[in-house]
Amino acid sequence: PTLPFSAVAVDARGPVAVLAVHALERPWITEIFRDPAPRGRGLGTALLRYAVTAAAEHGLSDLGASVTVGNVRSSRMLERVGFRRLDDLSLIHI
Repeated sequence: PTLPFSAVAVDARGPVAVLAVHALERPWITEIFRDPAPRGRGLGTALLRYAVTAAAEHGLSDLGASVTVGNVRSSRMLERVGFRRLDDLSLIHI
């Protein structure tokens, strides 16, 4: 099931960023998308910070995410928010 701290950011034209968190072996970010146009800048990081804070408020001690090998921008974004690398694909925020 999708957890309650999944989120969608919208502007007057519609969705500009989406973050989906599902209950897997631990709460896991299964999808993150932001509009690549300038109007979406910074929203991925904002949604990640929201999810980390909301997870903690729901009593969850960690939140996982996967990044495609070679996706340096997404890896850096997750690491800036406090995620640490577990292996080539997975990161976790504790």
